[in-house]
Amino acid sequence: MKKILKLLFFPLFLLSLSACGTEIDNRIYEAADALDNTDYEDAQNICDRTINRYWDEMTLENKCDLAAIYAVLYSEMDGDENDKHNIGMLKKCYSSAMDEDSKATREYLNSLEDGAHDAIELVIEMTDWANELEDLGDDLEDLGY
Repeated sequence: MKKILKLLFFPLFLLSLSACGTEIDNRIYEAADALDNTDYEDAQNICDRTINRYWDEMTLENKCDLAAIYAVLYSEMDGDENDKHNIGMLKKCYSSAMDEDSKATREYLNSLEDGAHDAIELVIEMTDWANELEDLGDDLEDLGY
């Protein structure tokens, strides 16, 4: 399932970005470029720094772009810590954009790639279910089952 995310988002996502624009747009382009060069740690660091520095100035589109990048990072980076971090940041960006304007978020994500909005929602739901199942398994194990 993780590999599907990269196939879904990345090709058209890169085409939708331009290297000119606001400082935030330039940082997002830089992260997408690092992603294209398979430098996932650099892409993750750029996204994290961009969010830390510019969160209050970000547009809905910036948050959607970052959500798409974090979706690809989630699909490509190994390790539980990276998975938790990238899905957490994906949720933060996506939820904030949805809270701002759910219709515009859907439209923008689907303009990157048809079905991108539904794919992000599915990834979030599946990771939430996986966490719930893991918690249930831990509870059952604690009860001796």
